[in-house]
Amino acid sequence: MLSNREERELALLEQALLADRDCRRTVRKMDRRSLRRLWKFQAALGFGVFVLIAGMVLDSEAIAAEGFVIGFLAGLAWAGVRMRTTPRPRQRHGTERPAR
Repeated sequence: MLSNREERELALLEQALLADRDCRRTVRKMDRRSLRRLWKFQAALGFGVFVLIAGMVLDSEAIAAEGFVIGFLAGLAWAGVRMRTTPRPRQRHGTERPAR
């Protein structure tokens, strides 16, 4: 159970999040299709790290290099998907104030 003070703070946080345009825009921009796709990149990144560590434990440079390449490519792909689904900050034109 939350105390009255905690409930008020939680309500204030919810109101602030609802009022925040950037937060709402981010939630709208992240559609379900993109979220379904992200787990695949995360799994590939984890597999690459696993292969890299296995190569290091087995003292095999070839396996470690393959793990590095898999992890690097999966990380790049994951970052690319995240960049496409995260909205860019709005630029305001004509609101610059003159220097004093």
